[in-house]
Amino acid sequence: MRKKVKSAEQKVERLERQKKDLEVKLADPKFYDTSTADLEAMQIKFGQISKAIADAEQVWMEAQSALEEG
Repeated sequence: MRKKVKSAEQKVERLERQKKDLEVKLADPKFYDTSTADLEAMQIKFGQISKAIADAEQVWMEAQSALEEG
């Protein structure tokens, strides 16, 4: 179970880094000079990563709870 907790935690961390990278790109005004398709793709990717983070956090919390229970 500890392995599952560690794996889930690492996945959350990796996804959080990806989300932060996208946030930096989305915060750059020059990014909005790109094509509409690129903007849409980036927004879709951001949404997918946000959902993946929520899912990974759920797995992590469940594994952590199971580990604590014992």
